[in-house]
Amino acid sequence: MQEIVGRSSKRFHGFLIETEVIFFGSGKTEIDTQIGFLDHMIELLAKHGQFDIKVKCVGDVHVDNHHTVDEVAMNLGLAFKEAVGKIPHKIVRFGHCILPMDEVLSTVAIDIDAHRQSFVFDVSFRSKSLGMLTTDAIREFWSMFSQKLECNLIIKSEYGVNDHHIAEGLFKCVARAINKSIQKEAGLQ
Repeated sequence: MQEIVGRSSKRFHGFLIETEVIFFGSGKTEIDTQIGFLDHMIELLAKHGQFDIKVKCVGDVHVDNHHTVDEVAMNLGLAFKEAVGKIPHKIVRFGHCILPMDEVLSTVAIDIDAHRQSFVFDVSFRSKSLGMLTTDAIREFWSMFSQKLECNLIIKSEYGVNDHHIAEGLFKCVARAINKSIQKEAGLQ
């Protein structure tokens, strides 16, 4: 299948964000957000969605992770939006995934071509952070991503005990739902 590329970059007040996504790739990544756990989550997004993703972000992590997470999510959302707009075939548009992983069960549904944003995040974490990534920033990441992609995105953790597993399950589940949503719609013209 033809590779579909989306890019977004931004420079401001000492920030540099460069993102690229290739749909129908192989899951290759070059990720450096300066937040190790966020890098790990974006790598899982790429692997489980079959996207090739590049992210380079130089931000203000010396302050905290908030601005970096926002900017990475917004620019990834814009890159995904550009890529969706370049797909030459009629897409399925709606994708979903129910993903079991260890003791975790995650559910995600997406309307990737909604041209408006609606976002639901029904997830609870026990800890305040996972490495340098605060757990409240995970909700912020998906909220910003869905705003810029202009999609309807529902993310739910049905259950789980380990916060690392819960976060991993969510990113894998979103990746697989997106992958389903961009496939060719069979039988529709």
